[in-house]
Amino acid sequence: MNEGLARYAQAKQIIIARDFCQQIRLAVRVGGPEIAPGSLHAISKHFKSANAALVKDFPDLKAALTPDAPAPDWQEADPTLGFRATQYLAAFAFGINKNATPMASKRAEAEAVEEAAEKFDELLPRTAGMTPNRMPTRGC
Repeated sequence: MNEGLARYAQAKQIIIARDFCQQIRLAVRVGGPEIAPGSLHAISKHFKSANAALVKDFPDLKAALTPDAPAPDWQEADPTLGFRATQYLAAFAFGINKNATPMASKRAEAEAVEEAAEKFDELLPRTAGMTPNRMPTRGC
């Protein structure tokens, strides 16, 4: 479902609010046993060298970064009603679009902030030891 939401957002060029994504997940979740940590051994394998480097620099992390013994691969729960993730996305499409933020508006906001920052920098007096976007070059 997460992958479907991400692809939908990318295709529609929108940002879906986290709280709305959580509402969708809660609406479609299926009960079942907890995920056994060892069933995610492929993820542990991916981070193995990075974790080893961390443990080398910070030995106290060894217990936290030592993965559980591998277990059978995790399998997603059966959706029980027989619907695919794309069908759930279609059902939630109206709510997603209503609650989403177009990326274009966020880009416009970022550009406006950049323009305002540039104008602010132009208004600042240029004195010895001062440069735009920086604190004084000498200590306090």
